[in-house]
Amino acid sequence: MSPAEVGETIPAPAAAAAAPAGAAAGRLRVLVVDDDVVDRKAVRRALGRAGVHADAADAATGPEALDMVAAADYDCVFLDYNIPGSDGLNLLRRILELRPHAAVVMLTGQGDEQVAVMLRLIRRFVPEPGWVIDLG
Repeated sequence: MSPAEVGETIPAPAAAAAAPAGAAAGRLRVLVVDDDVVDRKAVRRALGRAGVHADAADAATGPEALDMVAAADYDCVFLDYNIPGSDGLNLLRRILELRPHAAVVMLTGQGDEQVAVMLRLIRRFVPEPGWVIDLG
């Protein structure tokens, strides 16, 4: 994993670049878990465009994500449901066991709402490319 992928700071939009010097302390810690580097970068770009000030780290596998969640206190985890070699639902459960306060956004290209309903840990389901299905 390259240094640009781990611990990358998401650039703020130009309008937000003049934030106060103490604003860095209020940055979110975000972990993006996806085996596709293009999708990981897309999540970071979307956060930056939305004006979210965050320090982002990447994981490409389930075991790597669990190691990172155990080692650091992330505010939010963006988790791809289809990680090769991992079960997305079990990975979600393990992340929430380690960090019950973390917000987890599960992403999938499958569009399978039944997965979200079965788990009952998910309040909103976001099938790619971005439809939101409110399950709450």
